[in-house]
Amino acid sequence: MSFRIYRFGEKIEEKPSLINFLINYIGNFCGLAIASLLITGVSVDDFPSLIAATAVFAIIHTLIKPFVYLASCCLIVATFGFFIFVINAFLLIMTSKISTTLGLTFNVENFISAFLGALVITFISSSIRYIFQKRVNTKNF
Repeated sequence: MSFRIYRFGEKIEEKPSLINFLINYIGNFCGLAIASLLITGVSVDDFPSLIAATAVFAIIHTLIKPFVYLASCCLIVATFGFFIFVINAFLLIMTSKISTTLGLTFNVENFISAFLGALVITFISSSIRYIFQKRVNTKNF
């Protein structure tokens, strides 16, 4: 067993792997499922649509979110990070529109529902990522 002391501000390198991808996917899946149960305006009718909507959500977050964050970094800094939740709400609405176009039953009714859904999804997926990635990185998984 080896130990390493990290200095303040030093980033811990996390290598992309299939395990990390699965943890992120499961976190987003659970977040979307719980948001559809808790938030009135977020709905999904069947399990296959939930799985496919999670895939659409993951693709949007992988491809589009970095560019949106880069374009709106001044607003994110000016609002002390609050604008991230607004961005996540719009990405959730985009996921809903694309899912509906693909014939899936995932739907977000309005911006308030999307904002609350984004809060729930962020909390649930971040919690799951924290719990499981800590175990994966310490090899106690």
